[in-house]
Amino acid sequence: MESDEKTLTLALAAHPGWMSEDFLKAVTGVDAGRLGFLLEDLAKQGKILRGEDERPYWRMSDPSVAENEMRGLDAGARREWHRRLFDFIRGQEDTDPLAGLLAYHAERADLREEAFSWNLRTGQILSAVRNFAEAQSHYRKAFDFAVSPEQSAQALLQIGNLECHLGLFRAAEAPYREALAKLEPLEETSSWIRAAQSLAAALVERGRYAEAHDLLVRSRSRLEVKGMELEHGVISLHLTQVYIGMGMMREADASLREVKGLFADGAYSALAPYEQLLEGKLETIQGRLAPAFRIFEEAARGVETQGDLAGKREVLLSISAPLMEH
Repeated sequence: MESDEKTLTLALAAHPGWMSEDFLKAVTGVDAGRLGFLLEDLAKQGKILRGEDERPYWRMSDPSVAENEMRGLDAGARREWHRRLFDFIRGQEDTDPLAGLLAYHAERADLREEAFSWNLRTGQILSAVRNFAEAQSHYRKAFDFAVSPEQSAQALLQIGNLECHLGLFRAAEAPYREALAKLEPLEETSSWIRAAQSLAAALVERGRYAEAHDLLVRSRSRLEVKGMELEHGVISLHLTQVYIGMGMMREADASLREVKGLFADGAYSALAPYEQLLEGKLETIQGRLAPAFRIFEEAARGVETQGDLAGKREVLLSISAPLMEH
């Protein structure tokens, strides 16, 4: 049977961050009165560090010592420690700030479903604060832990979306195509449509309008009659961009009119800048530069708010092109 000191050391070694005394008590079962004494003793030995907050937090002082402690356990015992830590963290009221730790422990506890879910969530959280490199790492881990074609496709779409967000449209094509291939045999209409729309958008950015057009027409044919207004609207936006690229201005104008006002407010308002961008392009093509620039200004504010680097670049290029011609 392990001593209380050894149990505390293993708990601290298994966790990559700071641990409160409540956390340690819950996962070790060591009596609260004895816990404080043992922690202070381990700190005096130099094995652990105490945080500077008024409420004490603790962690191993040397990561290599922590690794050696865990290597000294058999695989089953290591998994059990990570499972204990995962269960405690998951039980907290607000798990979003702890998503990375949940992913870390789920991976090491061999909890594949949870490792998939928490890596995906961590990627989304990091992407929202523009930590794109770390976000992409977590999306790829989510893909590695996926246990179904649907989960694999979900991770692949996030990988592709992030590449597009960074303007890396060539890199986005492969994950989008792989996601489509995984979804093709399944009865997942909405997921397949989202993947097809995303791939079409990446193809448009590379000037491959005919391929994009075929994908969008296929997507529209799969749409249900009711309940998919957003999907209808997004396809219309993509088709508008395709028609502009192919020089089919009448079709572009008709396509954009289909979604007029759909993205003005509510759940779909995040798409308003992209509608405005296309509207500005049509105004520019028709020689109406003053209203075009007003519309581009609105679009620029919208993509800036969303942190869309590729969208911002597209707006700036759309503004600069007519200026360079005059």
